[in-house]
Amino acid sequence: MVDVVPDREPALDEAASRILGADLEELGGLSDRQPFSSRGPWLNGEAVHLLDAAAESGYAGRFQRAGRKAGLAALVEAGLMDTAGRLTPEGITVTAPLTSTRVSVSIHCLHPQGSTELQIQIDDENALVLAGPSRTEIDAGRIDRYDSLVQLDFVGLPDLAQVAASWLGLGPAWTLTTGVLDFPTEVFDRRIASADEPPPTDDPAWIRMWCEPWFIWRVQVQTAAGAVPEWGYVDAGRAGQHLLMVDEERATLEPVTSGMAYRDLVSALTVF
Repeated sequence: MVDVVPDREPALDEAASRILGADLEELGGLSDRQPFSSRGPWLNGEAVHLLDAAAESGYAGRFQRAGRKAGLAALVEAGLMDTAGRLTPEGITVTAPLTSTRVSVSIHCLHPQGSTELQIQIDDENALVLAGPSRTEIDAGRIDRYDSLVQLDFVGLPDLAQVAASWLGLGPAWTLTTGVLDFPTEVFDRRIASADEPPPTDDPAWIRMWCEPWFIWRVQVQTAAGAVPEWGYVDAGRAGQHLLMVDEERATLEPVTSGMAYRDLVSALTVF
């Protein structure tokens, strides 16, 4: 008979357990066990420029290729363009969302180790994705190896939200904060600059959230009808997702479940 009983107790989130007065399992590492994965090529800015230039006509001309030998070489190696600047059949396929874009989505992220971005062009069936280093890669201290590079991927719409969530490292968390934390914008700016900034509250749940490493992600959506109002979150790791609102004078943080943050992401990727 197979023994299905684990040989040890699960690790506890000690801070969350103290606040709630109950044993709470550590959830913080779950998303790391399912990191973002893509087999797409890594491209520099030259290669991205050439893809964009060739998307409409299927060809990047001599003047467009001038001074971009490294970019052309990367596209040839990836099988997306030939040495004369013509898109291959694979190149025509992956650039199709550039010529029939329904929605453009940009996700800008700020991490203590640096910034990264996910750019998505969506047509009726698929999306062209250009991804900077993912949350998992930055957490692991590997951001420098991707300097000025983005990873190209071609994703069907049914899989797009899962891909974006994986890149962001969205996962379950014990979000114990309640209500809204409101404080001066200058305090928020200092917290971004240094995790040593004292929390503007004496609430233990908010202090836990304040002291976790922050990963800030902001979403911009552009449709044929115009831009959708920008919105964003502070991902406080084990303390969960918090909707972020900032103006010239005040910043506010409002806790939401990881599931709600994911639904917001799905909504951004399905605006038509």
